Amino acid sequence: MLASLELEEGRATLRVTDHGRGIEPALLPRVFERFWLGDTSSGRTGGLGLGLSIAQHIVQRHHGGA
Repeated sequence: MLASLELEEGRATLRVTDHGRGIEPALLPRVFERFWLGDTSSGRTGGLGLGLSIAQHIVQRHHGGA
């Protein structure tokens, strides 16, 4: 995972790049739902399905988005 922060004209842009295995396109509409885990078949344990929901909320509160 790579992250960069750019400051320009009083605005901050945070970019995060992840070269992991990705998300199945069919699951994309649900990735920001609270308590939803897309794929548990890989033996993944733990997690509540809150991370992306919290991140989305923070971005929205700061009037950001892509």
